[in-house]
Amino acid sequence: MDTRTLPMLSLGRRLLRLREEAGLTQGQVAKKARFSTAKLSQIENCRVRASLFDVAGLCRILGATRELTDQLERMAIEADSPGWWESYSTYMLRDFSMFLELEEVCATIDIYEADMITGLLQTEAYARAIHARDALLDPQGVEQAMALRALRQQRFWGRDPLPRIRIVMQESALTRPICGEDAEQVAHIERLEAEHDHLDIHVLPTSQGAHSSMRGSYTVITSGIVEISDVVYTESMTGARYEPDEKVLAACRTFFEATLSASVPLKEYLHGTRKVALVEP
Repeated sequence: MDTRTLPMLSLGRRLLRLREEAGLTQGQVAKKARFSTAKLSQIENCRVRASLFDVAGLCRILGATRELTDQLERMAIEADSPGWWESYSTYMLRDFSMFLELEEVCATIDIYEADMITGLLQTEAYARAIHARDALLDPQGVEQAMALRALRQQRFWGRDPLPRIRIVMQESALTRPICGEDAEQVAHIERLEAEHDHLDIHVLPTSQGAHSSMRGSYTVITSGIVEISDVVYTESMTGARYEPDEKVLAACRTFFEATLSASVPLKEYLHGTRKVALVEP
């Protein structure tokens, strides 16, 4: 069962904070709870899920209020429940499920896309053309990937409120022929931006030459949840990678802002209302 990661992370860190506020060591709490210090450490560091029995006992030992206990018990139930994507997990990029969770709770998303239109903006025809070229997907896998894409977009664009979304894509992502309906794909992106005040799309012209994000595509996610770290998300052929290190986050935010400054708003790119700069600021 593909269970949810973020509720487990939130629960572990809330229990850790509760223990520290109580002024107790892991050893003291574990002894009272009648399980090993190692198990408590794994719960607090989000390496294992805490059962309802564990959470109830820890809340009693740590003096949690009834309201907080109820909240933490709900987290335990949610952490042990399958994600909405479970039936598609066989066909997903390894470790992609956490990204789907982050999309549903994050405060901001900054996306730099080097090679193609990012998944949240793809039309059905565009996405199908890409999945059909995936050497690891059989016809059934293509259909499952398409169903996941549709449900992911439905859930994300149905968020209220939406996070702030800034997307910079290479000009080649818009001009490369993919599906035979590429003009409709571009029109779809323009409609989405017009419909959503929180969405800001920019294009990095090929004429810009060298720029700050030439090392590849990445996404910077600000979680908006105290217990969940902000992360830089990247993909490779073998799976997803999440980097919470503050130095990496700071570097990627700097790269993104510089790349954004060198890019052109989508509307201006499409309709020629601004002269493209030839040198990156």
